[in-house]
Amino acid sequence: MAFKPEEIQRLQTMADEMAGLIQDTANTSNDAAVVYGKIGRACARALANDAAIAARLAKRTENVLKFQQARQARQQQRGGATAQPQAAAQQRA
Repeated sequence: MAFKPEEIQRLQTMADEMAGLIQDTANTSNDAAVVYGKIGRACARALANDAAIAARLAKRTENVLKFQQARQARQQQRGGATAQPQAAAQQRA
């Protein structure tokens, strides 16, 4: 499940806020710093998972297109069989 852009921005902002609160020794207790650290780590984990999903999908699309182009080239070399148009091949991906 991918996050919406505003959710990603909020998670990044929240992680930065938590880091700032942890550094504030005058107004943050030790217990609160621990909790802020856990919140910050959860934000960082969610952002990392979202980035991994996006990278995986991008790589999959790249590979699908590469193999479709290879199949089309093979069909053309084997006897001039009509290759599928690129638009139709991308719709399957």
